[in-house]
Amino acid sequence: MLLDVIGEPARHKAENSGVAFSDVSSFRTELSARWRAVLLCSDATMFIAATGTAVFVASHLGATLNLRSVAVTAVLSVCLLTFMFEAVGLYRKSLACDVRDECYQTIAALAVTGMPFLILFTVFPPVSTSRMVVLLSMTFAAVTVPAMRGAIYYARTRRAEEYSRPILVVGTRDRVGFLLSRLHDDGVSAMAFYADLEAAPDSAWLETAERVKARTVVFTEMIAPETLRPMLSAARQKGLTIAFGPPRFVQHSYELALRTIASQALLVAEPLRATKRFNVIIKRVMDIVLSLAGVLVFGPVMVICALAVYAETGRPILYRQVRVGKDGHLFEIMKFRSMPVNIEKTTGAAWSPAGDTRPTRVGRLLRRTSFDELPQLFNVLKGEMSVVGPRPERPIFVDQFRDQLDRYDERHLVAPGITGWSHVHMKRNHDQSKIGERLRYDLYYIQHWSIFMDLAVVFKTAAEFLFHKAA
Repeated sequence: MLLDVIGEPARHKAENSGVAFSDVSSFRTELSARWRAVLLCSDATMFIAATGTAVFVASHLGATLNLRSVAVTAVLSVCLLTFMFEAVGLYRKSLACDVRDECYQTIAALAVTGMPFLILFTVFPPVSTSRMVVLLSMTFAAVTVPAMRGAIYYARTRRAEEYSRPILVVGTRDRVGFLLSRLHDDGVSAMAFYADLEAAPDSAWLETAERVKARTVVFTEMIAPETLRPMLSAARQKGLTIAFGPPRFVQHSYELALRTIASQALLVAEPLRATKRFNVIIKRVMDIVLSLAGVLVFGPVMVICALAVYAETGRPILYRQVRVGKDGHLFEIMKFRSMPVNIEKTTGAAWSPAGDTRPTRVGRLLRRTSFDELPQLFNVLKGEMSVVGPRPERPIFVDQFRDQLDRYDERHLVAPGITGWSHVHMKRNHDQSKIGERLRYDLYYIQHWSIFMDLAVVFKTAAEFLFHKAA
């Protein structure tokens, strides 16, 4: 029996379940070989164009240039750029939700790439005839490369929406429904075919897959070896990919990797990248560097904020509140006080909704600019928080959300952050009905974490703050 393409009711149910990260529909991950080639050619072309523009500008500014050295610089730059982009994964997957995200990620990657450029051309001056050309090239590349990648992302998105082929899920009714709720359905449609897989399945699923022009058939259970081989042969002739997604194989706070020992295939559970010791150390070093830089840059702003709070409502200037941190440990988060003193003595613990009327005049300004969050840089230096991570919640709300959402405690596998993946994709103040959506963003971040992902979040946070788009 064939079920229609998943409609809005089914999608709405998945979005409010709060238990699966794969149903965050705006995430696109793995890139096809064709798009990788397109991006590689685009990046190389745009960087060469940036270098040519830099040479033109530098020559008009009076710089003496050797064309041979310029050519060597351009070739080395393109090679280093593409190597670094490959190293941070820009040719393997995209974590962008929209065109702006693609641009932010590219700029973050260029920032990471810039340091090797400067080191190379400082240690080996003969490879570059002019540091001015190098600096101008990086500046122009920060415009040309993200702009072209944004255009490619838009074209890829439109093509996926226009020419996508459905996935056919085959199995018993209850298991198909469970699997459909977890499938990533961005740009594709998912369809169900009910069949008893304990008995040898007939060819009806294959006929259905051909009729609906499916590209992948997912079985909810493993198929007997003697049956699987002819199925694979028939699927290959039709250009179909066969996959298996047993409902009990659901990735949670660990990664599942397929390995083979001797002639036995094993599904191995491994710690998530974000929780591995070496990566924790690297992230901590980055937190210290970024938070120290933040204190230096925003030190004068923090002094002004403190004086403004004191002038309006006196002491205390800082507001301390118990939050739940990594591994469930409690800590006191610090903020500039934005509401009257002891306001919760009369109201009790309250969720801050959008349009909260409790803040003072200075408090409203601090919240609108997010300056009230600046003291959390000291929480980061103390090791209680990270620059990027899930936003920490109060214990009373954690207990409430833990009862509602099965995987809520997995947010505490990493240190909470000043900003985060959910923070840059959702409004700062939202009602509790959105907590399931925020959890899915947080779980996605924990599963796909990388230093580059953190840098992309930092760049997006900074960009949206500068253009007054941070919520």
